Amino acid sequence: MEDIPKIKIIEALILGIVLPAILSGYTAYQLLTGGDIVFGKGNPIRYHGIDAYFVSLLYFGGSGVFFSKYFLDNIHPHNTDKARGFMYASFALITAGLVSAIVLA
Repeated sequence: MEDIPKIKIIEALILGIVLPAILSGYTAYQLLTGGDIVFGKGNPIRYHGIDAYFVSLLYFGGSGVFFSKYFLDNIHPHNTDKARGFMYASFALITAGLVSAIVLA
């Protein structure tokens, strides 16, 4: 870890740890309070019940992409196969959440 520049470490901590934790925490809070909000061009759309769980996959997938791209790729550059697999799984969650948001709207 000595050969990683300091700016990469700061980037990995902020965009790879802090931002995904905030995004996942916000999503979990929204689900615990009974709904999920999707922000778009117009008015935000609020989903309730089981619809909120499906749409929340969008946010959980987004936090997984940030974690795998900025933390796993920067801190563990020799282990790119696991980071890439985690990123593909996160993209699948994003796709499922977007499809749910479109179908359930």
